[in-house]
Amino acid sequence: MGKNMDNLKYLIEAYNSNEALSVEDNILNVVKNNPSFSDLTKEETVELKRQFMEYLQHEETSYISEEYEERKNRRLAGAGYKERPESRDLEDITFQRKRPRIKYVEAFVNNISVPKTLDEMYEFYLDGNDAQTLVESANDSGTTCWTSPRWSRRGDIVLFMHAKTAKTSLTRLRTEVRTHLSPGSAEAQQLERAIAEQIDFYKKYGGKIFAIGRINGKPEKEEVNPLLHFKSRVFCDVNGLCLLDSPIDISEFNHFITISRLSAITPVFGDSFDELKEMIAEKNDVPAYFLTVILLHIRLRGSIGKTG
Repeated sequence: MGKNMDNLKYLIEAYNSNEALSVEDNILNVVKNNPSFSDLTKEETVELKRQFMEYLQHEETSYISEEYEERKNRRLAGAGYKERPESRDLEDITFQRKRPRIKYVEAFVNNISVPKTLDEMYEFYLDGNDAQTLVESANDSGTTCWTSPRWSRRGDIVLFMHAKTAKTSLTRLRTEVRTHLSPGSAEAQQLERAIAEQIDFYKKYGGKIFAIGRINGKPEKEEVNPLLHFKSRVFCDVNGLCLLDSPIDISEFNHFITISRLSAITPVFGDSFDELKEMIAEKNDVPAYFLTVILLHIRLRGSIGKTG
């Protein structure tokens, strides 16, 4: 743990001293030029990148919190400071924060889970879970409104994945139905049918990236609605939904991308996105935007390098 922490601190210092470079380029430079990184395995490098992304996201949130506290203290102290009428609370200020300092985030994985309780299943999921709803949207209109990170921007690529842990949750719920509900009751039959359909769906898409889309707008925060099951309050329009004929199993990319266990969102950028993009495109017919998005980021990097 100590060595990993030292590597992370060194990487943070290198990034702060040369912010013109992307995270990916900084990692490559640090690994190449620092002898202590020479014995890192590919898995260790992936883990280092994951820890570094978490640091950057925490740093951005902390900065906003400090800014809010400073404004609040100035307001309470008076000192001739006048709060603007349009000032908002901390949650709104956080929502307006700048994009994280993770540069050139080309894409992110949105890991879609399943209900965790029978009440949740009965209330919201008798007609299908969220991943099934997404498939319907892709086949119908090719558009949807979906939960997204606050920092997402128009043109970002969304890689929709059905959670690998979904089957465990569904199997547990089926056991609860058979244990606690009267066999043959209308409620038990409804739940058994819904769970069976979702398990069948899992057999095809579980633990796989099964669809891609493109952010088409900016994230919007919605008011709390007790009738909705979504925990997130931030949503964004997505267009160009495309189901993959050959979904990509997590075992094919987990050696260079670590799916977050703490969040439904995992940013993907740089060489990791290149490799995943090529893997998907090799096995599937994909929209033009998916093939060309990386070119824009390459041009951006090149122009920054020339002017920096």
